[in-house]
Amino acid sequence: IGLAIVKSIVVAHKGTVAVTSDARGTRFVITLPA
Repeated sequence: IGLAIVKSIVVAHKGTVAVTSDARGTRFVITLPA
């Protein structure tokens, strides 16, 4: 539920949320326009 809230806030601000995963772990990258 927490990530769904984060995504909705980021998208409302015209940003993106990306997720990558490998053997070392999972990375969440949030990008917002300047």
